[in-house]
Amino acid sequence: MDFLEILKLFVIPVALAFSSAYFGAWFAIKKYKEEKLWDERQKSYKAVINAFEELIHWAEQERAIYFCEPYNSVESKYEESLREISRYAEAGELTFPKEFHQAIVDTNNALFRFRFEVNEDSLGDMETERDCVELALISANGIARIIREYLPKLIQIAKEDSH
Repeated sequence: MDFLEILKLFVIPVALAFSSAYFGAWFAIKKYKEEKLWDERQKSYKAVINAFEELIHWAEQERAIYFCEPYNSVESKYEESLREISRYAEAGELTFPKEFHQAIVDTNNALFRFRFEVNEDSLGDMETERDCVELALISANGIARIIREYLPKLIQIAKEDSH
């Protein structure tokens, strides 16, 4: 056997096998990472949208309490929802597209400003139980307005991203 036959019979097939295995594994790992990232993004989309829905639920409960209407007695998670929105406003840039993340940041800022303004305006006005209930209604209406403004945008962006 001369050198060309050895090259033809052993070296070239082995080199092709190794390079094929390398590129096959590389593509498989790349696809796996992309799928993992997409799964994480879907979970995060769901968490954000659920937090928005939870705030709407809380606002509807507060409105119903104020007007003495029957309401769903499932406990709302007001504080947890605000925290979830705040968390994704800070760290969501790692998971979400720019447009979705910016909408969360804008929502978080609007909620913060509104809650701060309501708190500032209500200082000294919390003398009676009626004052407290009216403040809760004002807060609920304002927060619901903000959430209803941004929620359709977030849902639309999430839908577009999933296609």
